[in-house]
Order: sequence, then structure tokens, then C-alpha cells
Amino acid sequence: MSSSPASAALLGPGVAGGGGGYGTATAAGAAAVEEAEAAAEVTDATGPAAEAAAQAALPAYSGTFEEFESMVLQFGYVALFAAAFPAASAMALASNLAAVRTGAYRMVKIFRRPIGEGAAGIGAWQPVLLALSFIALLTNPAILCFTSHRIARGSASPQRRLLLFAAIVHALLLLKLLVYLCTPAAPAAAAAPAAAPAAAARGEEEGEEGEEAPADSEH
Repeated sequence: MSSSPASAALLGPGVAGGGGGYGTATAAGAAAVEEAEAAAEVTDATGPAAEAAAQAALPAYSGTFEEFESMVLQFGYVALFAAAFPAASAMALASNLAAVRTGAYRMVKIFRRPIGEGAAGIGAWQPVLLALSFIALLTNPAILCFTSHRIARGSASPQRRLLLFAAIVHALLLLKLLVYLCTPAAPAAAAAPAAAPAAAARGEEEGEEGEEAPADSEH
């Protein structure tokens, strides 16, 4: 085994040079060198460098388009036809709870970990979700009023069904408006950190103005 700088440091100058009378020390030093090299290999195989190399070998994350697409499609089916199949919302909730863990596993183990990027919202998906929510206010009352067997077996005439449909739609629109007005645009936990830099900037400006005022009064 050739001597390296690490082995020379461990064995000492006399042993590294191959001097006689140092058989026992040489064996002990060689064992120490082998243990140090084995520990270094283990550290290299399990350390941050090895983890970074393993991540670099994984395929790149394709982005969030497919994730949003599946979620919007699911929301559309659940919202538009909730009156026809009320259990769909519970099934969608169970599916999404499982998707949280499977999505995390995919982003950590299957794809290369993406670099987080800030965003002010969800982009073009916001008006799509808003449109689906308004269309759902029409489809669900229509399913109840015009295809319900209970109403069909009753004595409701087509005119009464139409009036019932209009009344339900207007009630749901009013409820949606109230929910929209009572719901803040951002949660308080998220709005407070975002407002802190602006408040600090205003405080600095007020402090600078307060320092300039006494200077002007002295002149």
C-alpha cells in the first residue's frame, strides 16, 4: 500500500519512511489509516455531496400545470354535479388527502427537488375556478328542479319549477356574495408578515421627517 499524506501524518515520519524497529507501530498505524479511509468513504456516500449528486441524477420537475389541471377538473365535476352525486365531495376530499402525501413523495424521491418561486396568486386558474363556481349555481338548481323525481311526482307545473329554479339561483347568488364579502383576500397569518416591511418603511420615513423638523426650526 502506497503511503499518502494522510497515512504519513498518522504513521509519523519514521514509520512513513519505512525505518526499522517500528513493526508494531506500523501495523497500528496502517489499521488507523484504513479506518480513516473507510470512514471517509462512508461520509462521502451518505453526506450532502452524495445527496446532491443523487438529486441531480433525477428527472427535472415538469411544473405545476398538470397539478392545477387535475385539481380544476376535479373541482368542476364536484361543483357542477353535486346535486346529482352528493358523495362526490367526500370522495374528492379523501382523494386529495392521499394526493398530498403521494405528491410529496414524487417531488422528493422521483423528481429533482424544484426551487421554490414566489407568486402573487394562481394565475389564469383563478378566473377558471370563478367561472366554474358561477356555472355551478345554475347546474345544481337545474338538476333539482327539472330532473328530480320527487318534484316530477309532485303537482308542480313547469311554470312553478321555473320559478323555483329562479328563486334557488338568486338565493345561492346572495349567499355567494355574502361569503365573498366576509372572506378576506389573504389569511391574517399571511397578511401580517407581508405588511411588516411596509410598516417598517413607513416608520423609517416618519423618523426621518421627525429629525428634519427640529433642524428646520433651528434655522
